[in-house]
Amino acid sequence: MKNKRILVIIALVLLLGGGATWYFKNKDSDDTASNSSQSTSDNQASESTDSSFNPLSTSGVSAVSTITSTIDGVESVAVMEYDADTDAVRYTTTTDGEKMIMIITKDSVYMCQTADNCLKYPSGTDSTSGFDRNTYEYTQEEIEGWKSTAMDQGEKDCPAGKCNVWSVNSGGYESTVYIDKKTRRISMVESNSPSGSTRIVYEYKDVNVEIPVNAQNIEIPNIPQ
Repeated sequence: MKNKRILVIIALVLLLGGGATWYFKNKDSDDTASNSSQSTSDNQASESTDSSFNPLSTSGVSAVSTITSTIDGVESVAVMEYDADTDAVRYTTTTDGEKMIMIITKDSVYMCQTADNCLKYPSGTDSTSGFDRNTYEYTQEEIEGWKSTAMDQGEKDCPAGKCNVWSVNSGGYESTVYIDKKTRRISMVESNSPSGSTRIVYEYKDVNVEIPVNAQNIEIPNIPQ
C-alpha cells in the first residue's frame, strides 16, 4: 500500500515538475561541481551601485526558491530548499491537496508523505520523477549567455525590496530578471510562453535539510545516472 501511494505522489511531482520545466528546457542540465563552487568573490553578497547587467550566480548558495507555475490555466506551487553545506535539496509540492516531499542527497533520494513516512531510493531517482534542481539554479555561464540579449527595464519593487529589472531571451523564450540593488542577487525570475507562466522567487538564507533516519530502503535496478 505504501509503495502504491508513493507512486501516485511521484506522478504528482512529474506533473508539477513538467509544468515548471517547459520554459527551461534549453537550460544546461549538466552543471558540474565547478559551477556549484563559484569563487567566494562571486557568491559573496556586496553593495552595488552598478546598473549594468551583472547578477551573481545562484549556484552553491543556500536559498529557498518558491516556484509558481500556471500552465493551461492550472496553478501549481513548489518550494525548493538548498543546503549549501551538505549539497542536499528538499523539494516540496502540493497538488490537489496531496503533499509530497523529495529530499535529494549525493547518494540517495527520499520520497516522503510526512517526516516519518519516507521511502529511500538510489541516487538518480529524482531525474526519473521529472525533477531537476538545475532548472531553478543559474550558473555564471548561463548568466553570461544572457548578456547579449539583456535589455534594461529600469528599477522596480521586488521581493528583495528594490531591484534593477532586465528582460532577457533564452532559447527563444522571454524572461524578466529582478536583481537586488544591494546584493546583486537574483530576487525573482518571471517567464512566459503561449502555454503559461512561471515565477521563481529566491530567498537567500541558511537552510538545514534534515535527512530521514527511518526511511524504508527501496532497491531499483538500472537507474539512469
